[in-house]
Amino acid sequence: GRQPQSPLSESHPETASAEEAVRYLRQHPEIEIALGPEEIDMEITTQNDLPSLYTPTLRPERRNLMMSLDDFKKIMDGLPDLDDLRLSFAGFGEPLLNPHWAEIAGTLREADLRLWLLTAGLSLRKEAERAVELCERITVSLDGATAETYRAIRGVDAFAAVCDGIRAT
Repeated sequence: GRQPQSPLSESHPETASAEEAVRYLRQHPEIEIALGPEEIDMEITTQNDLPSLYTPTLRPERRNLMMSLDDFKKIMDGLPDLDDLRLSFAGFGEPLLNPHWAEIAGTLREADLRLWLLTAGLSLRKEAERAVELCERITVSLDGATAETYRAIRGVDAFAAVCDGIRAT
């Protein structure tokens, strides 16, 4: 059935205190509450293979960091069992540059987590087969619809290589 009407939603739920909400939920154990996040962003490197006008400059101590397998395992051990969680490889770095990215992704898939790869795309062609196998979704940041625009934004002539990577997926 029908869930009970919350007295918190009848008037102004935004003004309800945390205590009122907890008291109400304890009185109605049939109401299920999702605990934990639905999505986690994981930065597995801060290293980039493409410059960009829009990428902030990281402090020197934050540049070119790589998540180790040991650090990844510590993070995984600290996560609760979560159903239907999506994990994104995101952040300031290019995930495909981490030499352990596929092993990390494989571990996530074995844990039934949905993986979303956000990439600048330059390394995608050589990693396309594994990326398609391991990732539910791949998003490529294509900073321009033409080689000229791409070069103006990224400062390098890599438009064709990124497009090759996209086609390889």
